[in-house]
Amino acid sequence: MSKRLIIIFIIVIAIIIFSWIFLFTENKPPTNLETSLSTESNTVFKPQIAENKPIYTVLSFPKKQEKEKIQNYIEAEVSSFTKKIEDFKENTENQILNTNEKLSEAQIEKKVFDRLYPYYFIDGLVFTQDVFEEQSFVDTDYKEIKIFDSEVKIFAFVNTIIDVFEEQSFYTQEEANKYRVGVNKTLKDLLESEKILFRNELISSELSKKIFANIMYNARKKASQKIISFMDKVKDITIKDARAADCFRSGGGGGAGANVSAPCCNCGLKVIRGGGTQYVQDCGSGSSGCDIPLGCKNLYGMGRAVIWDSSTGICGVG
Repeated sequence: MSKRLIIIFIIVIAIIIFSWIFLFTENKPPTNLETSLSTESNTVFKPQIAENKPIYTVLSFPKKQEKEKIQNYIEAEVSSFTKKIEDFKENTENQILNTNEKLSEAQIEKKVFDRLYPYYFIDGLVFTQDVFEEQSFVDTDYKEIKIFDSEVKIFAFVNTIIDVFEEQSFYTQEEANKYRVGVNKTLKDLLESEKILFRNELISSELSKKIFANIMYNARKKASQKIISFMDKVKDITIKDARAADCFRSGGGGGAGANVSAPCCNCGLKVIRGGGTQYVQDCGSGSSGCDIPLGCKNLYGMGRAVIWDSSTGICGVG
């Protein structure tokens, strides 16, 4: 190889080396030293690098704020729930008995009467009287009771019901006598004891009134409790064991319940083609087997919890 060619080859190699050094090392990542120098130098600082790499600082107060939020939420919910309970309790007490109300003797008597003889019992008596008149079960000279607003009128018609059932052969003479004792002795004694209780509740202290309101609230939730109490009283008053389990319906329609008189459990009348009616001892579910309901289940306690004592004729309505 000639010297000329060797020189040309060396020059080309040199150009390649210098080109690689200056061209290919321009974008090379900086060394640690270069980085340190760049950081200290104001002329090469690039703020966009800091933007792409945010600094996260761990502090304790965000967690504390979160706990406070949860605590505040719980306290707010508890306070709201407590207020709802207090409001509901207050409304329940006011509905049953206005603790700030000073009642006159006439008002007390009216409240006691309404408790002992609730509207559904009075409506049942009115309905039964209309049936008796329409079916000619009572004499033409029968003096209709326009308003059942006294115990005298109520018990007079209850005894009329027993008389009619005996005359129409719905009762035997023995059954009629048994129910007369049940109405005029057992039921009256039971109602007299309840009358004393109700009167005392109406004229008692403010604390007693509130206790009474709570008792009544529980009675609303457990209407059958009234019936259980009724059965206990009947067993105490009568010598015979009450056979009320023969006529029972659970459930409850609200309210405090009452002990009234009914001529039967679920009896009624079925209209016969061509005129007249036929007595049915058990009208079945929903009184489907009768056209005219007359019993504890299908008239006086319709849609409510009921229990009927076949030994006295007392109908407990819950």
